[in-house]
Amino acid sequence: MLKNKELVGGQFNEKGAHASEQNNPKSAIFIASYSKRLAYSVFRKMKRDTGESVIRGHLLPVVETTSSIINDGRFQHLAIAAAWLHDIVEDIDNYNVVNPFASQHYTETNPSTILINNLLSSYGELGNSLSYIVFLLTHNSGELYQDYIQRIFNFPDRDNLNILRLHVIASIIKLADKRSNLNLSEEGLALKTLSKAYDTYTGEELLSVIRKMKLNWYGRGLPTKTEFLDLVSAKFRTRQKIIALENLSHYLPLAERRLLIRKPVNRVYDKRLLRELLTTLYMDSIDASLMPIEQVIALRGLKSKSWPPTYKPIIREIAEKMKRGELHTRRLL
Repeated sequence: MLKNKELVGGQFNEKGAHASEQNNPKSAIFIASYSKRLAYSVFRKMKRDTGESVIRGHLLPVVETTSSIINDGRFQHLAIAAAWLHDIVEDIDNYNVVNPFASQHYTETNPSTILINNLLSSYGELGNSLSYIVFLLTHNSGELYQDYIQRIFNFPDRDNLNILRLHVIASIIKLADKRSNLNLSEEGLALKTLSKAYDTYTGEELLSVIRKMKLNWYGRGLPTKTEFLDLVSAKFRTRQKIIALENLSHYLPLAERRLLIRKPVNRVYDKRLLRELLTTLYMDSIDASLMPIEQVIALRGLKSKSWPPTYKPIIREIAEKMKRGELHTRRLL
């Protein structure tokens, strides 16, 4: 264990929550409250490229989507807590998390590192469960992305029901995360915000924004307003296309098979609402990827006979509705 370390303004320490919250350390309500306050503390100054705060523009939508789908009272507050913290290790310096159920004991050698496991230790097994979900959702530097995806969706057997439930919760949080990151309205919001801001920038401020957003500007001098906004638009569309292709090739087929067809656990999540989320993700991913729907159907063996005969794959249902004119992607409107 690391030595106790005061965090922001003394509000958090590695013993975990405030003393008032430790009156009932096994309560998921308290751990959800603690996780929310920790997220607000460490993310409070961070903004997305749209100009929105990370909390309002990303964390809150992920929490809301997660809590609507995982609506079983036994697991909802744990899922909400994990949704608040799902990005903390990837996005905040000096935070780390390890597998609390690993057989080999972990020793942190960097004295400046704040271990999520230590922050949650006062919550006992509930803290271990939350640490494990955050561990599953953290893409570590140098880790193959395919290995990261498989770690989330590699559900254990029902013999290990508690761990299986944590994988299910992590997978639904990841889908909520993908939904937030593929918000097709963000490009318009960013263009509106940056169009107004352009007129107020000094030359150095404009170059700073270009560097911070990692825009591909290779021209001499400063870009015109039109050039600048074209760069912003290109960045959003490229990023959305990458996310969309990840969804179509990996996340959506895996989620549909593991969560809707196999149905690994009972009463943890609402299957109807999950199917609606996957349908929305499919539609937005088709939009952003610019792939013909026939190509999407062929992708990852969606024409395969391996689908149960009584189950209609989501993408096939979308294709049939589009053919009948009952459904349109935004790209075709």
